[in-house]
Amino acid sequence: MLEVILAYWAYVKKIAVFSIIVIFFYLVAKLASNRILKARFIGDINYLKSLARITKLSLVIIGILIGLASIGVSLSGLLAAAGFTGIVVGLAAQQTLGHLIAGLTLLFEGRARIGDVVKINDFWGTIESISLLSTQVRLFTGELLTVPNQTLMSSLLTNASNLKARRIDLDIGISYLSSIDKARDVIIGYLRRHPYVLAYPEPRVFIDSLGESSVNLRVMLWVPASKWFDVRGSIIGELKNELEKNGIEIPFPQRVVWLKQAEKS
Repeated sequence: MLEVILAYWAYVKKIAVFSIIVIFFYLVAKLASNRILKARFIGDINYLKSLARITKLSLVIIGILIGLASIGVSLSGLLAAAGFTGIVVGLAAQQTLGHLIAGLTLLFEGRARIGDVVKINDFWGTIESISLLSTQVRLFTGELLTVPNQTLMSSLLTNASNLKARRIDLDIGISYLSSIDKARDVIIGYLRRHPYVLAYPEPRVFIDSLGESSVNLRVMLWVPASKWFDVRGSIIGELKNELEKNGIEIPFPQRVVWLKQAEKS
C-alpha cells in the first residue's frame, strides 16, 4: 500500500513540476507580450500585435519542452519511439519552424507590414494580416491570397508603401499630321498643373517609336507612392481629352490604300 502511495505521490509531483514550469513560462510570455504592445515607439500597433503573438507562442512552447525534460521525458526518445510518425511530425515541425522564422524576419526587417501595398510575383494587393505562419493579402481584384511566410520570403516582393515616389510610364500615339512639339508642350503643361505630379524628378516626353499609324510618345512622370494607382487610373483619359481639346489627333489603326487604274487599250 505504501509503495502505491509513493508511486502515486511521485506521479503527482511530476505533474505539479510540469504544471508550475508551464504556468511560469505562460506568465512570462503574457508579461513579455504586454510589454511589447506598450512599446509603441517600435512600430505601428498591427506590427506589435504580430510580434507579441509570436513571442508569446514561442515562450509557451519553450516552457512545455523544458517542463517535459524536467520530469524525465526524453524528447529524442519520443521522436525515436514514434517511428514513421515521428519523422512526419519532425518534417512538419521543420516546415512550421521555417514559416515562423520567416514571419519573424519579415517583422524585424520591416519588409512588409499590415496595410502595405505590395506586389508578390505578379500579384498586387494590400496586406491584411501577418500571422505566425502565413500572410494574408487582399488582391486588388478582391480575392484574399494566403501566402506561407517562407514562400513569401522566397518570392519577388515589391513593397510600394516603402517608396516616397513612384514613376508612371505612359505610351501615347499621335497622328503623323499633328505637331510633335505642340503635343509635347500640351502634355508637359498639363502635368505641371496636375496636383499630384511631382516637379522633381521632372516629367519627360519623348518619341519612343514610329508606328504604322502614329508617332508613339513615351510620357514619364513621378507621383507620391500613395497616389500611384489613383493617378495612373485617371491620367490617361485626362491626357486624351487635353490633347484633343488642343487639336492633337490620336489616331486609330488605319491603312492607306492606293488604287491604280488599268490603262485603256
